[in-house]
Amino acid sequence: MRLSDLILEKLVALVQEQGLQAGDRLPSERSLASQFGVSRPAIREAIRTLASRQWLTTKHGGGSYVTEQFHHSHHALDPSASSYQQHIIEARQIIEASTAWHAALRATDEDKQRLKQCLDAIEALQQTAQHQQAAIADAHFHLAIAEASHNVVFVQIMRGFFQHLLSNVEKNRQSALHESSCFASDQLTLQHRALLDAILQGDAQQAQAAAIHHLDYVHQRLTHRHTNTVR
Repeated sequence: MRLSDLILEKLVALVQEQGLQAGDRLPSERSLASQFGVSRPAIREAIRTLASRQWLTTKHGGGSYVTEQFHHSHHALDPSASSYQQHIIEARQIIEASTAWHAALRATDEDKQRLKQCLDAIEALQQTAQHQQAAIADAHFHLAIAEASHNVVFVQIMRGFFQHLLSNVEKNRQSALHESSCFASDQLTLQHRALLDAILQGDAQQAQAAAIHHLDYVHQRLTHRHTNTVR
């Protein structure tokens, strides 16, 4: 993640944490630069970006102020933002632990065949370095597990959630590529395989444990990358 994006997140978090309302003034550029450990020009760029979104208004020589638009819009942060990705993975941890459990108990032969095909597609696309297509196949694998749960609410949630799921999978896979990490890709493959095997065996507890282990690993990777980027 670019430094400018990190500063944007920090500014938004500062407004929220300090409970600043429309018309309230932000701390000075000097104070923000010191607090965030960055340069004043970097702070200035972030403020200009937020002003262009009409989340802040600036007065020459008079500082920057929160607008009404901020409180209407801040929840619609760019899904690429690391804080947004953390929220997505937290939601996935809750939802997919349950979909894996129920899929192990309810998956039909047709469901199982589809899951096998999804995983085969992921592995084939990884081997041919078709990274974007591998991410899409990965997201479809997780959706297929929800569909194999035969719980219509879970299916509706995951289908409505699909673009967020895909963005999360893409971020995790991009992180592995950024690090040139064959180990990370291999771990994802092994975790997917363990999850599939548990579902095929009808072992609900093991399927749930495999889903939790996989998503904990993804969460740790995203958190580790964010921490290293901030440093």
